[in-house]
Amino acid sequence: LDAAPAATLPGKLVQVLWRRFQAGAPPVLVLPCELIERNADKLLALIVEQSQRWLLPADFARWLVDDCTWLNTLVDCIVTRAPEDHPLVCDDPGAVCAEPYALWAIERRPGRSVPALEHPAVRLVDDLAPYYLRKVRILNGTHSAMVGQFGTTQFPTVIDVLRDRTALRWVRDLVYEEIVPTLAARVEGVAAFADDTFDRLRNPFLQHRLSDIALNHV
Repeated sequence: LDAAPAATLPGKLVQVLWRRFQAGAPPVLVLPCELIERNADKLLALIVEQSQRWLLPADFARWLVDDCTWLNTLVDCIVTRAPEDHPLVCDDPGAVCAEPYALWAIERRPGRSVPALEHPAVRLVDDLAPYYLRKVRILNGTHSAMVGQFGTTQFPTVIDVLRDRTALRWVRDLVYEEIVPTLAARVEGVAAFADDTFDRLRNPFLQHRLSDIALNHV
């Protein structure tokens, strides 16, 4: 508990919230953005477990669960490194490139107030599951399948895959013949989302390297 700082994200967050609790400050709203299903529920469970491991009082655990607000979210926006020859990279080696499409879906929780987040990309929803299923299975599933099918050298980037006629046909068959049918009865607008996903994948300004996608795989 006295580490400066703790080694893990849950540990760091417990340290912050414990000091806030001790100071009598108001509870907080937590909006995690990790691409994990029901990310707030799982983060809260880790936070409570860590507080128990550090033998913090039960009143603190109750404050975490009952007073703080933990909302599950889903972020959907493809962000890649900027092309090496882009003029901004000369000034900022950490420059990134984000696509125009963006969604931050936040699941309401009964009895909890949610601040008004006025932005076209923010959507407050009653059930996050359809958004999660649609995004993870079609967009992320297609990305993962590309890595598994083509490796990271045959086609360096996603756009390279889609510029090859044979590879493009393989990806389209995967999406429309295998993935979409498993979701059609569970999620509205799944075919339209698949069409939109192909438009997003074809963005010629995104240098989305398959080697970067593979970093998320074991």
